[in-house]
Amino acid sequence: MKRCKICGYVTYNEDDDFCLKCGAKKEMLIDLAEEEIAKLERADATNDCLVRLMQLADQMLETAAEGAEEKLDPACERVFAITIAQALSIKELARAEIASHVKKDKF
Repeated sequence: MKRCKICGYVTYNEDDDFCLKCGAKKEMLIDLAEEEIAKLERADATNDCLVRLMQLADQMLETAAEGAEEKLDPACERVFAITIAQALSIKELARAEIASHVKKDKF
């Protein structure tokens, strides 16, 4: 695994002759240490989980909005309103964590 010194792009292909993102020459692609590779692999798994949480939150938002439209009774409306608020919070938490991973080169 290599990282471009110019733009930070990470490639799994050891045979790349240039950076696929910025076009830098092969000399600018540096080998990553084993611990950095392990960190990136763990971060990939965690980032995938965070993305899935965001997708599930979207499904919850859609379902709760459908239920809220029915206006069956106040208790149901409360459940759907709480669900919408919580799903939005989950989505924002996951988005913020992904943003922090990007800043720490863990994405």
